[in-house]
Amino acid sequence: MRTTVISALVTFTAAAAAQDAPTDVGQGNVEDVATWLDETGFSDLKKTFAKHVIDGPALREITEEELKELGVKKVGPRKLFGRLLCEALPDCERPDLSAPEGMINVTGFSVAEVGEWLTDEGFGDAAKLFAA
Repeated sequence: MRTTVISALVTFTAAAAAQDAPTDVGQGNVEDVATWLDETGFSDLKKTFAKHVIDGPALREITEEELKELGVKKVGPRKLFGRLLCEALPDCERPDLSAPEGMINVTGFSVAEVGEWLTDEGFGDAAKLFAA
């Protein structure tokens, strides 16, 4: 009897948790998108996204140009937003970003590391612009 009660409690708890957790932000409402923005560190965009009524389906279709219009001016944060959004969408396919043989893959570098790499490669002026 005790095992049956524990089993039922575990099943109920798991079902309740699954019901509360959005499975795909791309199908959520404006509030679900706001929660996702909080979770991903883009909470400063919540008011703007709500003002523009960006729900899950709209979020799925958002472009880098639209992100720029909405206030994400720097390339790095726009790329991060795109990567995090793709990770949150179960049917999103990211392009293969692996570097061709003999080339360096900087996709895992921080901004500071890219700046150092540019400087090492003789592009110190570009490194200054990149970090700005």
